[in-house]
Amino acid sequence: MSNFKRNDNSKKEDPYKAYFGHPELDALLGNSLLKGQIIFIEQDTPTTIYKQFLRYCIGNSFHKNHVSIIFDQFSEQWSKIIPKKQVESSQQQEEKELQHKIAWRYNQMQQQFTIKNIDSSIFYLDLSKSETEQAVENHLKLNNYDEINNLQQFLQIITKQYQKSLKTSTDSTMKKLIIHDFWDKIPYNQQELNQFLYALKVLIRSSYLLCIITLPERRTDLMQFCDFYITITQLFGNKEFSDFQGMIKFDKIGWSGSLKQVQLDNDKWGIKITQKQLKIEQLYETAIEDDSEEEQKNKIKIEQF
Repeated sequence: MSNFKRNDNSKKEDPYKAYFGHPELDALLGNSLLKGQIIFIEQDTPTTIYKQFLRYCIGNSFHKNHVSIIFDQFSEQWSKIIPKKQVESSQQQEEKELQHKIAWRYNQMQQQFTIKNIDSSIFYLDLSKSETEQAVENHLKLNNYDEINNLQQFLQIITKQYQKSLKTSTDSTMKKLIIHDFWDKIPYNQQELNQFLYALKVLIRSSYLLCIITLPERRTDLMQFCDFYITITQLFGNKEFSDFQGMIKFDKIGWSGSLKQVQLDNDKWGIKITQKQLKIEQLYETAIEDDSEEEQKNKIKIEQF
C-alpha cells in the first residue's frame, strides 16, 4: 500500500488546485497540479493504460460538476463511461430497474463498450450511478476533428468551446480540456505547431483550464510548452521487478518551469489498474537467488573470523 499524502475530500477544495481524479495518482504527482497548467502524457502501447488515466480525469470532473471539453476522433466513446438512465413511465419497469440496478448498469455498460474503435482490454471507470442524457451533455463537451482543417481553426474552436462552458461571465469552476491524439488528424508544419502550442498555453494560463494532451511518441522538443511531461514504462518481462508483472510505472515527469527533468523516485512506485480501482504500490527489486549452502558456510566462517 502506498504512503502518499492523500487529498482530504472533507476539506474545501483549493480554488487554485487541479486534480487528475484519483487521490493516489494526484499524490504521486505531489498534489502540485494547478489550474492553468498543461500535461503531456505519452500514449503507451500496446497496453494504452493512459486512456484509463483520462477516464479518471473525466470521471472526477463529473462527480464535482466540472466540465470536460474533449477532442477525439471518436469523441462519442467518452460519453459511454457514464451509465444513462432509461426513462420509463411504467411503475412495473421502475420496480424492476430498482431490483436489478447494479446488474442492469453493468449489462448496459458492456453493451455500450462493444462499439467500434474501443480497446476491449481497457477497463472503464464506473461512476457508480446512472445519469440523464442531459446531465451528461452538460458536463461533457464532445468534439471530433472532422471539420478542423488547420491548427489556427483548431485553436478558435477550443476557445469557443471554453466560452460556451462558462455559465456566467465570472464562472471560475474547474474545467478540463482533453486533446486526444490529434497529431495525424490535422495537417501542420513545425512552425505552425509551435505557434499553436504557444497560443494554447496562453489560453490555458488565462482561463485556468487544466489541459491534457496525449502524445503518440516521445517529444522532448515540446517540453517548453507543458508543465508536466509524463511517460509510462511497462513492467512486463522486467527481471528487476519480476514480482510486479502487469504493473506500469511513471518513467519521467518533466517540469518545464525549471527546464529540467524531474525524477519522482523513478523506480519507486508501481501502478496497477483493475476493473474497479487503481492501486499504487511501492516497488522493490526482486531478491537475488540464495547462495549455495557451501557459499553460505564460507560467509559464516569469514564473519566469525
